[in-house]
Amino acid sequence: MPLMQRYFLHGSGDRAVIWVDPRTVDLAVGSKWPVGKRKLRHLSRRLPAPVVAMLRPFIKHREPFVIPRADFATPRPVAETPRYIRVADVVRHRGDVGQSAWYRDLLAELEQTGCARHKTIEMRSEPEIRAFFASYVLPLIESLEREGYRCDDEGYASTAVIGPQGDILKAGSGNHRFCVAKVLGLDLFPLRIVGAHQDWAERTLGKDPEPEQALAAIAALSLKPRAS
Repeated sequence: MPLMQRYFLHGSGDRAVIWVDPRTVDLAVGSKWPVGKRKLRHLSRRLPAPVVAMLRPFIKHREPFVIPRADFATPRPVAETPRYIRVADVVRHRGDVGQSAWYRDLLAELEQTGCARHKTIEMRSEPEIRAFFASYVLPLIESLEREGYRCDDEGYASTAVIGPQGDILKAGSGNHRFCVAKVLGLDLFPLRIVGAHQDWAERTLGKDPEPEQALAAIAALSLKPRAS
């Protein structure tokens, strides 16, 4: 039976986390559920949206750890992703975040729809947008710059996958924090490995790998020992 991403992560805990220099992770591949994304796109062309939404959790739970070649997205430079560009701009304008493109985009969204959003945060006035930067964005930047990465209640949320040559590619969750670390030039940042390209997996682990095999190979990819 193929190794499922969910099963791998459930049993691996923080052993699937490696510490890397974020400046060396130059490419990103988007979703950490590429197989599920393809299936959901296929279903959305044939089924009503509520039905697809109902099936989404089941499909994501069936995401394989080994990503088939056909489902592995073409990597793109992290520095060209919208999140990185947005974060780099905020860092440049942190003395006056009102001059940043992210601030202007949130303000435009507020004016057009009556509510600007970031994840689950809703901002219904310009003072609330300023408070979002003052209480969330700027403290994140300052904390990473001053103390480096410190694990919080979210744990090690930033995720990555292993490319065909054993390279680390940013994927899925924790993109803003990772991008801040990359912009600031931090030496160490944790990434949770959630999948691997079929070519690397077959060459390194063989077919139908066991979780412990994958974890041993992942540990060898970390530049430095995991922080205590």
